[in-house]
Amino acid sequence: SNITSIDTITDITAIILCFENLWLGTITGDIIIMENERITFQEKNVMELLSPHTQAITSFDKNYAHIASSSIDGVVTIWDNKTLKRLTAYAFHNRSGIEKVVFTSEKIVWILICNGSLYAWNFVLDTQPLLVHKENSLGNILNMCVQGNYVLVGTSKLMLWYKEYPQHINL
Repeated sequence: SNITSIDTITDITAIILCFENLWLGTITGDIIIMENERITFQEKNVMELLSPHTQAITSFDKNYAHIASSSIDGVVTIWDNKTLKRLTAYAFHNRSGIEKVVFTSEKIVWILICNGSLYAWNFVLDTQPLLVHKENSLGNILNMCVQGNYVLVGTSKLMLWYKEYPQHINL
């Protein structure tokens, strides 16, 4: 389907500005891509409409060549930044949505599941993500960020992980 104006779409749940494009994730699982140069208050034309998810988009992240999207439907999708085409995707089958996805290198994303579990996925070499930490903490506010060689994760507790394998830190 074609959307000709931002005013006609549903609620925005995630947003990322990536080089020449603005990516908007919606509550319905759609991704709307707009060229930055075309974004004005008078004209809001949509460049691309993707429908890779069936529920709300929860996060985006970017590196130079890729964009990652995650959703409540439990799917992480990796996109080519230049062609805007889907490169690969992984669907978690445990019915747990995804809270956040972040790039830790050019070909690795870390995935924070809504129950607080944490995975690392080399989307170039591996068919499925590697479990880094298992948790079952529903109802907590979750977040994750990358700083240098470390991934900081907030679930029921604050955790610091080394982003290279093995991920644990011996203190």
